[in-house]
Amino acid sequence: MQLKICHIQKILILKAISLLIILMAFSPMAGAQQLFEKNKAVIIGQVLNTAKGSPIIGQEMELIADSSYNPSFIYSSKLYTDKDGYFFDTVYTHVNKGAIIISTRDYMNVRHDTTLYFRFDWSEQNILLANFYLPIELTSTAHYASFEFVSNPNGTNELEYQFYDKTDPTNVIQREWNFGDGNFSYETNPAHTYDHYGLYKVKLTVSFQAFPGGEITTSYIVKYLNIVKNQYFHMGGHVFAGMFPIDMGRAYLYKIENNEILLLDTAIFNDTLGYFLFYQLIEGEYIVKARPDSNSTMIYDYLPTYYSNNLLWTEADTIFHFENNYNYDIHLVPKGLMSNGPGMIGGIISYGSDTDGKDFYPAENMEILLFNEDNEPMVCCYSNCDGHFEFCDMPLGNYTVYAEITGKQTFPVNIVLSEDNCELTDLQFVITSSSVHGSLNVIGENQMIDFAGNIYPNPARESICIDFSMNRPGVMSISIIDKTGQIIQNESTNGQAGKNRYSIDISALQSGIYFLRLGNQKQGITRKFIVL
Repeated sequence: MQLKICHIQKILILKAISLLIILMAFSPMAGAQQLFEKNKAVIIGQVLNTAKGSPIIGQEMELIADSSYNPSFIYSSKLYTDKDGYFFDTVYTHVNKGAIIISTRDYMNVRHDTTLYFRFDWSEQNILLANFYLPIELTSTAHYASFEFVSNPNGTNELEYQFYDKTDPTNVIQREWNFGDGNFSYETNPAHTYDHYGLYKVKLTVSFQAFPGGEITTSYIVKYLNIVKNQYFHMGGHVFAGMFPIDMGRAYLYKIENNEILLLDTAIFNDTLGYFLFYQLIEGEYIVKARPDSNSTMIYDYLPTYYSNNLLWTEADTIFHFENNYNYDIHLVPKGLMSNGPGMIGGIISYGSDTDGKDFYPAENMEILLFNEDNEPMVCCYSNCDGHFEFCDMPLGNYTVYAEITGKQTFPVNIVLSEDNCELTDLQFVITSSSVHGSLNVIGENQMIDFAGNIYPNPARESICIDFSMNRPGVMSISIIDKTGQIIQNESTNGQAGKNRYSIDISALQSGIYFLRLGNQKQGITRKFIVL
């Protein structure tokens, strides 16, 4: 009996513990604990009056996320300033970048606002400072302490600060500066050098006496200094298509770090200004690239272009970024003039291994450039979700196909389209960790297709046939692809070693140009046909 009671007690205890864990998981304290695992932005702001520079106490401040900058970031808060005119907030978030609009209203109900931008590429924490100067109703003539400061006044030490007392000097008998690091000064405009980077609370206390022997009054003001090793700057510019700004597009920001080029950020713009902005960047070397959006009216007329006005990253200008600069304008390169013809170039771009190259998977949305025999840029296309790309209705001649992937050396493919060979659809680009290798797809020991003839009849209405040879029996994948690169029909057949013939029903297809592909993404052959 005693054992049974003990067993029941253990069960009840376990249930109670389980219930407690569940309650803790949904409690505010548990939520706060989870929040501490996220990136953290600390916001510090001060509200002063424009008349005497003294703090405004109890001022209502509203904080709200700027969804136009990053729709994934959602936040709102309402705060009030303390006795020193400060408001404080801590924002925890999983997003990598965001913006917060801080606003308030003065005594005349006029709105004042500013926007703070944060980015966690450099650190999991951000300290953001924002100050407001508001008009106030008429006050007494009492003295108020006030000061300003300049960082790195001599341009030789970013830990050095020059402070300036802006207090009305009338009746001032003493000043005391507390630099927040245990050091003090009684000078009017002292200079001070800090030993370490960090956040410091600087306080100026001023004593007044109207006449000798009279009452001594004091006033003080506090300001925060955030001394960081890496300074942050903003970058922006216009993107032009001809004489006018582009309507819709994207700008890509790359950081050059340790001989590597890494994609850092993407800016989307869809207004009539064609303006891109990247906020809170550390000093360093960058590359910027812009291109029309897929819904832009200029997508077929202009090519993706780097700053300053080059198509290839190896020729792009490096931006040495060390201050706010909004003049990095990009003028998109127009595509070349090219008449229609019977030619077609197509292929596959995939990610592959640096060693044996056996592990392939399609590379989507990769930029493929086509140059004519004079090395003039003609047109650009992008690979679809299957890694497939193609250039259609081309005149016969000599061309170079180039896969432009920022930071990777590309080995292009030279193509000759002739009357006897007007369709070359077996190009293959393989992306490795450091380069992009282009080649014509050569029959290999692992490929089953030895030969594929042309489609017949062509044009056709009801059905088409194709003859092909296989070096061993196996399952052959057969796909029909439309002009946009979408697979609209997919079949398979058990092929035999030697000659094969396959017939496909196309009666359900609408009139237009299509492509038939034999094989998989790694190895295959493509043929064009027309449905009447």
